[in-house]
Amino acid sequence: MKAVCFGKYWRMSPLVFSLVPRSQAENVPEGPDATRVMQTMIDEGAELIIPTSFGHMEPAFELAKTNPDVIFEHAGGYLVGDNFANFFGKPPE
Repeated sequence: MKAVCFGKYWRMSPLVFSLVPRSQAENVPEGPDATRVMQTMIDEGAELIIPTSFGHMEPAFELAKTNPDVIFEHAGGYLVGDNFANFFGKPPE
């Protein structure tokens, strides 16, 4: 499995991700650029995409519909699909 993450959230689960080949994209603008970056990652073999910006949720959700073999896990969103889910971490105190 190849996993992809937007942002700097790999530190969340270093044990889990230490055995998974991965790539990362930072400072991805919202909108068409997010769609393009995620689609490129899918074309390169990504099987798990973790978009971490609220503004990446809808582009990721749309890509999930057309890429049923790719799992999307969004940080803090509200949309849900067959291969699209959300996760939440502990907010800073």
